[in-house]
Amino acid sequence: MPMPIPIPGLSWLFRWWSCRSTPSSIGDPSPSGSSIARNFTHEIAIYMPIHHKVVLFGRWYVIPVGVDADGMFIGEERTIKPFWEGEHSWYSTFGALGSTIYRFGPDDDVFKLDPMTDERWIRAPSMNTRRSLPHKLALGSKLYVLGSDPRSNGCYAEVFDPVTNKWVVLPDPPYQMSYFIISAALENPNRILVASQTPESLAPGCSYDNKFAVFFVYDVGHGYWKMLEPARRKIHRNCPIGWGGMARAAGSFLYWITEDLDLLCYDLDLDMWLLGELNGIVLPHGDPFVPVFVHLENHRFCILQCLLYEENNYYIQCKIVDVTRIPEEKRLGVSVVWSHQFKTDDPTTIRECCLLGK
Repeated sequence: MPMPIPIPGLSWLFRWWSCRSTPSSIGDPSPSGSSIARNFTHEIAIYMPIHHKVVLFGRWYVIPVGVDADGMFIGEERTIKPFWEGEHSWYSTFGALGSTIYRFGPDDDVFKLDPMTDERWIRAPSMNTRRSLPHKLALGSKLYVLGSDPRSNGCYAEVFDPVTNKWVVLPDPPYQMSYFIISAALENPNRILVASQTPESLAPGCSYDNKFAVFFVYDVGHGYWKMLEPARRKIHRNCPIGWGGMARAAGSFLYWITEDLDLLCYDLDLDMWLLGELNGIVLPHGDPFVPVFVHLENHRFCILQCLLYEENNYYIQCKIVDVTRIPEEKRLGVSVVWSHQFKTDDPTTIRECCLLGK
């Protein structure tokens, strides 16, 4: 494993934000449309790769986000420093469980790091099969990984329990899980959703408006897979599939940011797609700094994007948005409730982001 460069002194950031009082009068929309005033602060870990000589360097940051008593809060810019930097493989992917970040791959390797306590990545139990850029989902108190390395004939999916410190292979799904999948972690009840593109949708010449996938779920409580009804469903032409197919789920609604920089939502119950514009919220299409986002609570999300204002002025733009569904028009309303900028040292982009403490 490459030698990392630990960055000491992160604990002050956590202590400072944990001691702040951030009451909020912002209404937090529930799926039914009701509004509940509540306080909230969150910590988001982000991984920013940096090309350094002939190797790929990466830096990890923690960004605290929240709303103050006056509603939208646009505070003074703040410089953030990485809590870890070092080499990572292009074929690694990351996920978080609680305050711990896990690194999956390449092959069957797994490492973990807690920003509060660890200065180095610590080896964790290996997966049961080799995986390259797998889908990874946190649900309950466990981590699920989906997708196999094409060099391996291993299992489609497995789950890691940090209490037992073991990986357990899941039963084979009822439909072939190809690389071209959509995935999401659904709560109440806890289920792992997978949608795998049909063979005809992958055939050369197939129109983007004629893509279909088979939807099925793994019931965590009962330990078995089952098809949704109906199982075969049409996929929106702009829906990310494959590496970008991991959705942010809010109830029975799945969300993605598309290549056109729109917010796309799929209603599992109504089999309906809704689209919302992010004009004015993210930089326009064609900018090299692609936005990423995390689900915070209910239908509230945090969108992060790197900015370059002028030479040697690099920022992470962080905006918390509330999303309103308008099914009769098949569209979404998106409003900003919090905005902030954090200054960084290098021009780069955000490859991974994880909500800590969930």
